[in-house]
Amino acid sequence: NINIKIKDSANAHVNSINIVEGELVDELIDCLSIADSSVKIKISSSVSTSANTISITEGELLDETMDVKNHIRNSKIDATITNSANAFYSATMTITGGELIDEIIDTNEITNSKIEIKLTTSGCASYIGNNAGHTFTLTNGELIDEIIDCSNNISDNNPISITVENSANVITQNSSNHVPVLNITNSQLLDELVDCPNINNNSITVEISSSGNIA
Repeated sequence: NINIKIKDSANAHVNSINIVEGELVDELIDCLSIADSSVKIKISSSVSTSANTISITEGELLDETMDVKNHIRNSKIDATITNSANAFYSATMTITGGELIDEIIDTNEITNSKIEIKLTTSGCASYIGNNAGHTFTLTNGELIDEIIDCSNNISDNNPISITVENSANVITQNSSNHVPVLNITNSQLLDELVDCPNINNNSITVEISSSGNIA
C-alpha cells in the first residue's frame, strides 16, 4: 500500500514569482507500473502561491500527481486535492504553455482498477489586490490539465469517479472599482477530465460543480 499526505506545504508567499519549466511540487509518484496495489494521495492547503506578479511558462504549481509510464492494473487509486495549487495575485498573472495543476494520472493503460479523484477549491486564480485595473493572461495552457491522461486503453470494468468542485476558476473581483483585463488564447480553464482513445467496458461517473468559471 502507498499512502501519501501533504498538508500546509510547498506554499510560496512572495513579492513576485516566475516559474520557467519548473514547479513547486514535482510528481508524487513516478514509476513504470502499478499492479495489485492500493494508492491513497491526499493534498490539502498546499502548493499555492500569493504574489504581486505571477508568471508561469512551460511549468506548473503541481506537476503530475502520478506519472505511471506503462500501466495501472488490478489496483485502487484514491486521490483527493483540497484547497491547493491556487494562485493569488495583486497586479498581473500570466500562464504561457503551463497550468496550475498538471495531470492527476498520466499513464498508458488502466485495467481492472478502481479510481476515485476529487478536487475541491483547487487550481484557481484569484485577484486579491486593490488596483483599479489588473491583468490575467492565459496562453496555450489551462488552470487544470487533464484529470486522467491515458494514451492507450481504459478497459475491463474500471469504476472511475471524478468530482470537481469550486475549482479551475478565475476570480477577478470585477466591479466599478476593479476592472480586469482578461486575455485567454488557445486555452481552457478546465481541460478534458478523461483523455483516452479507447475506453471499453467501463463505468465512468463525472460530477462538476461551480468550476471553470470567470467571476
